[in-house]
Amino acid sequence: MRRSSAEILFSQFANLPVALLAGTALISLMTGGLFDAAIVIAVIAVNSAIGFASESWTEQTIASLDSDATRTARVLRSDSEQVIPAEQLVPGDIIAVHGEDIVPADARLIAADRLTVNEATLTGESLPIIKAANVLCAADAPLAERRNMLYRGSIITGGSGRAVVVATGERTEIARVQALLGMAERPQTPLQEHLDQLGRQLVFGALAASGLVFVAGLLRGHSWVLMLRSAVSLGVAAVPEGLPTMVTTALAVGVRRLRAQNLLVRRIEAIEGLGSVDLVCFDKTGTLTLNRMTVTRLRWNGREARLAEGEYRGRDGAALRASEIPTWHASSRSACCATTRRPREQAMVA
Repeated sequence: MRRSSAEILFSQFANLPVALLAGTALISLMTGGLFDAAIVIAVIAVNSAIGFASESWTEQTIASLDSDATRTARVLRSDSEQVIPAEQLVPGDIIAVHGEDIVPADARLIAADRLTVNEATLTGESLPIIKAANVLCAADAPLAERRNMLYRGSIITGGSGRAVVVATGERTEIARVQALLGMAERPQTPLQEHLDQLGRQLVFGALAASGLVFVAGLLRGHSWVLMLRSAVSLGVAAVPEGLPTMVTTALAVGVRRLRAQNLLVRRIEAIEGLGSVDLVCFDKTGTLTLNRMTVTRLRWNGREARLAEGEYRGRDGAALRASEIPTWHASSRSACCATTRRPREQAMVA
């Protein structure tokens, strides 16, 4: 679920070090310490601007990946097939789907011709599922076993069919999943926990030191206004104003570097967690990749070629002509072997 600009901006202030700085700036203003207050407010503003700009850009990029606004649907109306915007579908409409189509709404099949569907967005399974209109499923059947249903966001990988729309918009299964994800409470990262702990220590330490100086000054007969200003100045000095800005700037640099690798980080605090990961193992290869295989290295008769910049190069770095690379048939696998990889999609970290 996309965050609003106000939510992103508010999240920049939701930590103890920034709250302590804001409190000291407020007290400085109340006691006439305009210069101290201006410095602290400037630090808070710079820190918030860096975090806001980084996270706002990511939110806009994520929003641009959603093609619902331009998605269309083939619908049967007035005894003819029409193409209309997907958001104009209503329950009861009959839609037609073909290969490479994205299902625009949840629908029940009434006709299917060798129809296969990729439902990885809902089930996580990369293999296409065979759909049929003449299969009846129990009402409590798991979503992955409902062979006579099409779900919004899934992709038609083969065949064709027709179906009756049963749910649109927020009533679809994918919308329910998105709503559940939006309700889930995100755990704090180790960096956030450490900063909160440091913030609490700074708050208690600064309050204790400032209170001690204030009380000691009063006991020695000094003016309470003068001692309050001194206590506030001590509290400001005890807080490292550059800490939030330094942390946010370092995380923002990490966001920019990952962005160059097609990795979108929605919350900059997640960078610290990603930095501690050495090895990630997945069994959802087709879900996390484009589900296409690419030959990256060839070996035959003592020779070797690697894929680089869209062409195969030998050990000396020279590009090989097509005639120099043997055709790899099933009968020649003993003489030639290949290493493959799956190209990555653009990934997102929430």
